[in-house]
Amino acid sequence: MKNRLAAAFAALLLGAGLLVAAPAPAGAATPTGKVAIKTQRMAKATLNSTQLGWYNTAQTLTLKCYARGQAVTGYYSPWLPNGGLDDLWYKTVDGGFVADVDINTNSNDPVTPACSDPFTAAPNPTIAGTAAVGQTLRAVPGAWDPAATFSYQWLLAGTAVAGATGSTWAPPATALGKTVSVRVTGSRAGFAKTTRTSGATAALQRGTIATVQPVISGVPAPGQTVTVNPGAWNPRPASFTYQWRRNGANIAGATGASYKVATADTGTDLTAVVTGTVAGYNTASRVSAPVRAGKQFTAAPNPTISGGLDVGNRLTAVVGTWNPKPAFAYQWLRSGVPIAGATASTYVLTTADAGRAISFRVTGTLSGYATAVRTSNALTTRSLLGPAPTPVFRGYPAAGQTLTAIAGTWGPGAVSLSYQWLRNGVPIAGATSTTLTLNSTHVGGQIAIRVTGTRAGFIPATRTSAASSVAASTAGMRPYKLPFPRGKAYSILQGPAEHARGILPEYNKHAVDFGTGMGAPITASASGLVVFSGWGSTGEIQVRVDHGDNRCTQYSHLSSATISAGTPIQQGQLLGYSGQTGIASGPHLHWNVVYCDSQISREVPNSVEMGTTYRVGAIATSQNG
Repeated sequence: MKNRLAAAFAALLLGAGLLVAAPAPAGAATPTGKVAIKTQRMAKATLNSTQLGWYNTAQTLTLKCYARGQAVTGYYSPWLPNGGLDDLWYKTVDGGFVADVDINTNSNDPVTPACSDPFTAAPNPTIAGTAAVGQTLRAVPGAWDPAATFSYQWLLAGTAVAGATGSTWAPPATALGKTVSVRVTGSRAGFAKTTRTSGATAALQRGTIATVQPVISGVPAPGQTVTVNPGAWNPRPASFTYQWRRNGANIAGATGASYKVATADTGTDLTAVVTGTVAGYNTASRVSAPVRAGKQFTAAPNPTISGGLDVGNRLTAVVGTWNPKPAFAYQWLRSGVPIAGATASTYVLTTADAGRAISFRVTGTLSGYATAVRTSNALTTRSLLGPAPTPVFRGYPAAGQTLTAIAGTWGPGAVSLSYQWLRNGVPIAGATSTTLTLNSTHVGGQIAIRVTGTRAGFIPATRTSAASSVAASTAGMRPYKLPFPRGKAYSILQGPAEHARGILPEYNKHAVDFGTGMGAPITASASGLVVFSGWGSTGEIQVRVDHGDNRCTQYSHLSSATISAGTPIQQGQLLGYSGQTGIASGPHLHWNVVYCDSQISREVPNSVEMGTTYRVGAIATSQNG
């Protein structure tokens, strides 16, 4: 603090939220503070921590860094707003914390950099997965305290791999024989960035090629040519080698993808061995299912498929009339690949089939006849819509008020949307527009909006909002909850009374400031539409949510926003994290209800927890979520 007159002037600016932290520039003299009155030497920036001793009047302290902690009163309190409360503390070079309100630093701003506390827990990461070429490895950061945001760097034989900066990595063939480790860096506002490196894996082994069983097509009758298809191998070899077999024995010279059936093959089982090689992988071989060489069926039609093409529908295959009649084996295919376990004449479509080509393969076998394989035409199922967000509605749920549905952005492409308002889960007759004006018949009921999206070639999707109880009038309504998660509790730094006497009261007179510290989750106090998310005109990160009737909640001075403009948002949904961006003397949340069009302060937030009473120093405990 400066002298009394300076402190008094600073108090005006601080009360208006117009002081900005200005750490000492590089190369400046080590900051000091002179103790104005004997004060506690604390282990942390709070009087609730362990007291390490005392700092005496007129003692000069060398200051290391600043922290925002418990708001306390002290020597300079008579010249401060907020009842004399100040949450600025300094850590000294002796390791203790001192309250700024009891020392003179010749500045009303922080004179040091912010303290960067070490993480309480920052374990070495581990690597999950098989140490082999082509196998996906996953970095497991472990349990950090407090929770951190992670970045990754994969290392091969101790050297960083260019571009390998995700939480997973699949080593290429060039990594064969080398060890892998991963470097994880944890970051969080107010904490020192910390890097930890895992132990190394064993030397990478050769990978395993994912194969499918080859399929022989054609009629295996003397004089006819049959062909083997390797199917979809991953990674796919540049080329394959082949060996045809008769009753399990190699046929001399039969080493191509096709084979002309000989008279000697009659009555035997023909198979084909397919072998593929990929650098860095073990050589893989697969043997086809056998086909019996012999006479041709006089009738062996392709099967057909009937049934609806939506997820959940049952498809039925019709094999047709074969002559003579053989024994049948069935296999359903998804994009040409066998579906595990789908070996009956019927099949129920699953979500994995959405938008995929489904076909049916039948194999006929009969003694003395060539095995015959027939496949139906492929039918493409309808795709799933997505994105298909959960809708919200804005407006006060009270008789005489109008609610407006917000469907959000559906896709892909152009999706037609229809609306149905519900009371207690039952459709309201005729209420099929984007708005609903509430009347006495709705009072006491739970109102929600149901949105259905349709597009040709896609499965219709339906989403329903959370429901709200309808009141008889807006009188006494408490439409908001505190803007942080349930159970979180923060002190009120400034309320509407303080803001009304501060700078720019037109824009701030109903606002509430919470001492959240840095990096606290900030959540929507009511459902609505995010209309702004980004940097505000005074340099702060801000989010605004429109609740209808030109009424927006405003969340300012965030360190980051996690939501984009145009997003429907539910009460309690994460918006971002508290911070100190823009014109702010320390990390906190500035919460306001404003007119959406002008951003002029409209009304005191009427919250479930606090009503409209926000006294400085009171502890606000959230029920949001």
